[in-house]
Amino acid sequence: MAESKLIIQIVEARNLVRVQSAYAEVIYNKSDKQRTQPEENKDSIKWNEKFTFDVVNQNEEAVITIYNASDRSPIANCTYSLRDYPESELSDEVWLPLKTRSQNEVGQIKLIVQWIQSRTKNLKIELENLKTNLIEIENQLNFYKKELEVFHCNQHLTV
Repeated sequence: MAESKLIIQIVEARNLVRVQSAYAEVIYNKSDKQRTQPEENKDSIKWNEKFTFDVVNQNEEAVITIYNASDRSPIANCTYSLRDYPESELSDEVWLPLKTRSQNEVGQIKLIVQWIQSRTKNLKIELENLKTNLIEIENQLNFYKKELEVFHCNQHLTV
């Protein structure tokens, strides 16, 4: 079972070649495929749809392809690699260039990407460290309690 999740929100595409409507398809790990609903192309195409994928291999990439909704022909695509994910951020909001097969740029796509990954592992590690620290504090507290009891006993003996 994958401990990491990749959430890709396809927000919108702009400056796209003139098509009446289009949809976006995301393929992650070369086999996990999801797609948006077709939307009309005005000045931009707004999908604002989220997709969740299990991350098994951190070297995999998500390939986003835009299709003409009327004939299902591919218009352009782009790639998002987890290697580019900013580790210290909660999410990565990016505009990526959309390119045709001949590598001509024909627009941009806005993605919001969340990689819920080692944060979970780090939280587990941090929790274990806190438990260890708590045990050390409890041991110190018990030691000082015993010292205090000894001190009080000695006080009673000297009185």
